Amino acid sequence: MQGDKNPLEGRGWALVCVDGFPAGWGRWDGAVLKNERLPGWRWV
Repeated sequence: MQGDKNPLEGRGWALVCVDGFPAGWGRWDGAVLKNERLPGWRWV
């Protein structure tokens, strides 16, 4: 999704889904969706 534009407005939490299944949460700041997990907790 790098470089994709998203028409969402506002700020807050968003559920990230893959093929219709929930994969995790992200925080939307109005321009970028940021990962909720700390770097050490993410899978590589």
